[in-house]
Amino acid sequence: MKRKEKVDLDEEIMKKWKEREESERIDFVYGTSPSNPEFFSVPSTTKEPKHEKSALEVSHPSLNSPNQQLIRHLSGDSSRNSLGPHRGLYSLLSYNSILPYLPTSMATPLLSSKWDLRGQANDLGRSILEKGLTNQTGQNNCFLNVIIQSLWHLREFRTKFIEHDKHVHYNQIGGRETLSEDTNCPYCALKLTFTQYQFSEDTTIPPDALRDAMSYISSGKFQIGSIEDAAELFDTLLLTIHQSMSGSFDDDKVCSCLVHESFGMKLIEFVVCECGKKGRHAPYRQFIHYVPAQALRKIASEFLYENEEGMISQGISLDKAIRRSNRSEPQTCVDPDCKMNATRRTFISNTPRVLTLGFVWDTSEPTLDVIFDLLMLISPQLELKEMFDSCPEGGTFVFRGMVCYYGKHYNAYFKNRHTEEWIVFDDTTVKKVGKNWIDVAERCRNGRFQPLLLFYEKKD
Repeated sequence: MKRKEKVDLDEEIMKKWKEREESERIDFVYGTSPSNPEFFSVPSTTKEPKHEKSALEVSHPSLNSPNQQLIRHLSGDSSRNSLGPHRGLYSLLSYNSILPYLPTSMATPLLSSKWDLRGQANDLGRSILEKGLTNQTGQNNCFLNVIIQSLWHLREFRTKFIEHDKHVHYNQIGGRETLSEDTNCPYCALKLTFTQYQFSEDTTIPPDALRDAMSYISSGKFQIGSIEDAAELFDTLLLTIHQSMSGSFDDDKVCSCLVHESFGMKLIEFVVCECGKKGRHAPYRQFIHYVPAQALRKIASEFLYENEEGMISQGISLDKAIRRSNRSEPQTCVDPDCKMNATRRTFISNTPRVLTLGFVWDTSEPTLDVIFDLLMLISPQLELKEMFDSCPEGGTFVFRGMVCYYGKHYNAYFKNRHTEEWIVFDDTTVKKVGKNWIDVAERCRNGRFQPLLLFYEKKD
């Protein structure tokens, strides 16, 4: 192709693209791909204009097929050559989906943008909208729905879990042979739920598979129709997935499976007295690091100050407040005759990919001020070295979202990484809350929703 023809081609493609964008009103909706939450633009109409050959197609009959496909695509004719299963998506993701058809001069700037999706070719054309989860009358699925939303919106875990394929069905762990169906396996049930979230065209999907599986593996817990504790479900679900990945119920051995790599924390606690004596080390493992909500609030109130503008500001970060709360509970010296003060020290010996914090409340009806103060203490980032008395390496963790509850109902909040807007997931309802954390805090305070689980992902 001559240089002039190539320039004309570039100009014609860009012209058609602009015409396509200007001809339709764009409504913005949230969406994710299996490895990266995105913000898609979806045309408000799917009406396709009748295709007429462009001047470029007539004047350049020698153009190869891909370029003709692109021009037809931008002209609105997708009946002959569809570039993907979602013909109505025209967004930055769509730019990536047509890269094979673009001249190099046009493709290069797109690949270098902040929306770079190279290495995620399997996700192109599989874009989906954020989904709600069903909770019909009597099902009481809200405690399960918020955990599904949480695991889905923790990007690194979601990506690796989708790719993971080696496991033992729960009813066959330890070499057991039963007649139970594989649907009773939480690992398989979560896989199925993620597949529905990823590929289903419905805006709401059922959590029934995971609900059935969890009721099967737990005697007396998580039964169909019952309302349970979301934090307990989260802990139990991770444990059962770990058992399927390791193929064993032996939880005492060191494990490097995806669950422990993502959420596992290895901690050591011991008591140190002012007299110099130390208590016995007490090592343990956990998926959730629990902290007392009221103790945190009390510590935070001690660090309030008035800034230059006359406003009351918080003078301590969440990680430092947690470290102080770890030491706040009175301890006794190992020497029964010692009357000096002793404090607890907490060490963490590994760095998980996700740091999960659990707020423990001593009342089911805290005041609105207590709820709001705790929410405003939540930091956008945590430093591992500030949160524990010792850690193997420094690590910065970024706040991704949280689970809240009021009475016997749960909802979840997660932030879209590209639009910087907070979203509330309340069963089938998926709504934008706002771009500022104060929007979330005020919504929770007004609804009396108490933060229960906070999720922080390690910053690379």
